[in-house]
Amino acid sequence: MNNYTKIIRVFIIILAALALMFFLSQDLAWTGKLEFKTDFRKFTPFVSILKPQERVEIKDMAYISQEPVWFDIYMPRDFDKVILEFTYKDDFANLIEVGPMIYADNNPLKPVEDVNDWPKVNLPIAQNVFKIKSIEFDLTNLPIRKGKIRFEIRLPNLLDEQQGIYIKNLKVDLLRKPIWQEGLTSNLIKYFNYYENKFR
Repeated sequence: MNNYTKIIRVFIIILAALALMFFLSQDLAWTGKLEFKTDFRKFTPFVSILKPQERVEIKDMAYISQEPVWFDIYMPRDFDKVILEFTYKDDFANLIEVGPMIYADNNPLKPVEDVNDWPKVNLPIAQNVFKIKSIEFDLTNLPIRKGKIRFEIRLPNLLDEQQGIYIKNLKVDLLRKPIWQEGLTSNLIKYFNYYENKFR
């Protein structure tokens, strides 16, 4: 084996090791944050499509014509909080509520927009305008089954299938303590405990 071949093999091994470290760092979220996006047009490694499909029309964007709809977020490890940032268009002043689907009377739904009274009356509605709004949820006491948590979107005042909302994309930020605050040992113990408890 000549030196040129040895160099190529070493280079390949280094690349493979770096790729493995990259994917492990994504799952372990050692920086304390895992961020990803979806347009709901297809399944991704971290977010499902909107379901049930008969309530959603998918073209260049997702159009929600009936409610409720829901989607699953797949979490590769334990996280403390999630921030959902929606880019959407609502031409009919719908009340849009989002929250974990926990199959209980006290689902922790939150309005996408801050509203004290609804519906708004006698106010002009901006047509064909996309908005970006974020909602934060505490994950520590929510049920996570098989490594995923389900969120639902509700439009409680939707009366007509022609007056739904468009969702252009969703950005998800999963947050936890970074490794330099928590420590390597504690971080890894929580990672393996998560897999043992959530995937069995």
